[in-house]
Amino acid sequence: MLRRSERARELNLKALVSFSGACVRVVLQGDEQAPPGLRLRLVHPARAGHDQAVVLHAVARGVYEGSFVPSSGETRRLMLEDTGSTWQLAGAWNGHEETASLAAAR
Repeated sequence: MLRRSERARELNLKALVSFSGACVRVVLQGDEQAPPGLRLRLVHPARAGHDQAVVLHAVARGVYEGSFVPSSGETRRLMLEDTGSTWQLAGAWNGHEETASLAAAR
């Protein structure tokens, strides 16, 4: 993961994740050409059976959408990566807010 985080820093990547009902939208910014798709993992801090993996498809340059099963307001660790697993961004979502920011882990 450290190597992928370093690659994300080199590319100046950051993302804003928005949640609305069962829809998740990601706006990706950085120096990389926008990939055709992304993967977002929503990881429960204590219950692995509550983790989710969401495939995100490009709907515009740097904008991706997908569907997820809304949680009951529990905190999730978010991990976003390209489909080639060359970089990764991370962050947290409290399950209540409409947005979360992701950046390269340090």
